[in-house]
Amino acid sequence: MRCRSGLVLLMGLLLSSGAVASQSGATLAITAEVPGDRCSIQVTDADLGNDPQPSVSRAAAVITTDCSGAAPVVLAFDAGRNREHYYRAMVNDRGQTVRYALDTEPDAIGGEVGDRGFGDTFPFIDPLTVQPGLQRTTVYAVFLSNNTNATGRFSDQVTVTVHY
Repeated sequence: MRCRSGLVLLMGLLLSSGAVASQSGATLAITAEVPGDRCSIQVTDADLGNDPQPSVSRAAAVITTDCSGAAPVVLAFDAGRNREHYYRAMVNDRGQTVRYALDTEPDAIGGEVGDRGFGDTFPFIDPLTVQPGLQRTTVYAVFLSNNTNATGRFSDQVTVTVHY
């Protein structure tokens, strides 16, 4: 507000001064481009191998985000295609399931990731918060149960959503 008042006063003094005999004018264009926030995301798949052991077998998936803006962003993980009550599950072609978790800890279960209501799929498990810019976050698929009657190739598909 002070700058605007000073500018008006200065312009008033120049226009009322008799020392200016003639005037010329030109237009000064002021432009700016302010990009909106944007985010890109890439993921690598996790494969628990062919002999997973409960709470021991882990497979890393890397999530790479590149987000503009200054605020941290949230990565929310849905329940996947085969949710079993409060667990994530992989299913084979015969409909048999084995349970697993997604965790941020490389050696123990303790940093399970979900969405805490962003998609209402795992509202009791926190999403991940990452800083803006180029970030690589590792999430581990952890085998939770070994159904000895279930054999074959199991899979699930989890959607990761960036909220910014």
